[in-house]
Amino acid sequence: MSYTGIGAATVRRLIKEGASVVIADISADAGTALAAELGSHAAFVSCDVRHAHAPICRVLSVLIIKQAQAEIRHGQSLKKLINT
Repeated sequence: MSYTGIGAATVRRLIKEGASVVIADISADAGTALAAELGSHAAFVSCDVRHAHAPICRVLSVLIIKQAQAEIRHGQSLKKLINT
């Protein structure tokens, strides 16, 4: 299933440009499927924007974890480069 809309188009473009993304959507099925379609550079967080503060904490948590994982991968790659 292909997901459409400005959000899906935006994350596809960001990933194409080399970014990692967190998809936040009220639809867990659609968000999970889109993240799976996009691969390891996408994560999904269920988010209902009617609740102002709770969702942003989850989104930020996922962003921090993804950034830390990216930095660890980058650091390991850099270490391999230096040691060769």
